[in-house]
Amino acid sequence: MCRLLGIKNFNYLKNSDLLEAFWELAVEGNVPPGNSKGHYDGWGIGWYENGSARVLKSGGSAAQEKTSILSKLREIGESKVLVCHLRKSAWHDTSTTRHAHPFEFKNMIFAHNGTISKNDFSEMLKHIKSEYLPESDPYDTEVFFRYIAQYGSMGLKAAFNRALGEIKKMEYSALNSLLTDGETLLAFRDYTRNGDYYSLFRAEDSGSPVICSEAVIPRLQWSPLSNAEVAEL
Repeated sequence: MCRLLGIKNFNYLKNSDLLEAFWELAVEGNVPPGNSKGHYDGWGIGWYENGSARVLKSGGSAAQEKTSILSKLREIGESKVLVCHLRKSAWHDTSTTRHAHPFEFKNMIFAHNGTISKNDFSEMLKHIKSEYLPESDPYDTEVFFRYIAQYGSMGLKAAFNRALGEIKKMEYSALNSLLTDGETLLAFRDYTRNGDYYSLFRAEDSGSPVICSEAVIPRLQWSPLSNAEVAEL
């Protein structure tokens, strides 16, 4: 259970109010019915330097670490793609840097909002080629990502669609996700319950296409992704 933000053609000066508003979701963001407020179980940012993927993440609270996060984003300054993630863990005792999103592999960056049943992601793990297997103790998002990555030679969107053909047969709350290779940013919304929480909205910010879990700033014109919609930015 998480909050997602993806920005194409990221520029800190241009997008700074958007970033400020997104990180406030750590405290104020929507939560599923019956859950306490707050996405405090880790955070991460993924970006590209000279075409190479970079990830910085933490198992700590984004609310407490917001100042240093924004300082790092200011330092990054620009990137063809930026992916940000706020985590509300669905899995016991996993609020660690190891399990924070986004994940990076073979120059792709991936973040996810939702859960896949443990039985299903454990089964999925058996069908990942050995060279694409994640580190020990993987959970649903990392397995989802590596399952996609093994089809990477097909191209980003084809690999994503190929993996979805199998994953959509499984038990999950949502597959909302951001996937990028540093050129294309794919955003996917798919939920089986709590559609008000598992939302994704699209906007344009002065030449920067944006995807966010919530319509965080009113100066942008946001439009929701439909269920089972893939948006290519």
